[in-house]
Amino acid sequence: MAFDYDAFLCYNPDDGDVVKAIASRLTHEEQLRVLLDSWHLTPAEPWQAEIEHALDRCTTCVIFFKLHNPPDWLHPQLQAALELRVTKHGLRIIPVQLPDADEPLKRNPPHFLQNIAWIDYTDGINDQQAFEALLASICGYHP
Repeated sequence: MAFDYDAFLCYNPDDGDVVKAIASRLTHEEQLRVLLDSWHLTPAEPWQAEIEHALDRCTTCVIFFKLHNPPDWLHPQLQAALELRVTKHGLRIIPVQLPDADEPLKRNPPHFLQNIAWIDYTDGINDQQAFEALLASICGYHP
């Protein structure tokens, strides 16, 4: 199956500037096809249907976490859509811990994120090691 995008980026709108900076790097430096809601989804359309359609067009979903425990923006509908795609379609999920992230969330993540290695950006969004680990995870190779 061919996919339109390498990664869908899922994040709290409050963290948008940080996530957009990472997305820009992935797009401009590495030429990855990144689907970011503010770049691709239609304003005023029902977000659930748009996100579900977007997930079907991506090989991976990167979920960014910060100071939200539990993340109130990770709606049950979105969580259900992600779980379905992981179990039925093999969507890879990549959890990313942003600077100032809530450490207990990493120790007790939502069920579908348990037993998955996290990318750690807690040293800042310019952390080259974290960027290389994220790139490797999206592309499916060991850094």
